Amino acid sequence: GAPALAEEREALRGERAAADHLLRRAELRAVLVLMAFIGLQFGIAFSLGFVYFEEVLHASGVMLGLALTAQAVVEVPLFQVAPRVVRWLGVRTALDLCVAGGAIRFAGYYFAGAFADALGADGAYVVLPFEVFHGMSFAISYTVIAVVAEEYASVGLQATVVGAANSAMKAGDAMMAKLLWPLVVNAVGLRASFAVG
Repeated sequence: GAPALAEEREALRGERAAADHLLRRAELRAVLVLMAFIGLQFGIAFSLGFVYFEEVLHASGVMLGLALTAQAVVEVPLFQVAPRVVRWLGVRTALDLCVAGGAIRFAGYYFAGAFADALGADGAYVVLPFEVFHGMSFAISYTVIAVVAEEYASVGLQATVVGAANSAMKAGDAMMAKLLWPLVVNAVGLRASFAVG
């Protein structure tokens, strides 16, 4: 009856206070900011990468499939060891590595034409080596979410951390990349937008 209901309310207050305390930790806030930025990079690549491949690099369907294969060649095996890698590097360094991977990938997109001219190759295929950085960033960033939840929260609050990190990443993707990034593309052009991103 009433005593059980009072106990349940008190337990909920305690859980809310613990979640509030958890989300106020500076380290977790820094992780969430980096996750939003990584989400922005993923969103730009997912939204505009293939458009860039087709419209600027005139990539074939085969090349688009090879780009996904290059990503998976790194991503799938890395997921097997990513928790150890993240713990060895530390969360912040692992996330910095993801951001750097996105920057290297976009630099490859930006300079694809120059690389192709220098190598006498098709510009679309020149970007394939840069696609492995997406595989690395994807596997590491999603593993960071699990590691952070495990390290920062009790079992009951791990879902809160996972939800907050996923929400930060999706906010970077959906809000910044899909709603705001087209304004950057409109201002500087599709190719140059990768230099900005």
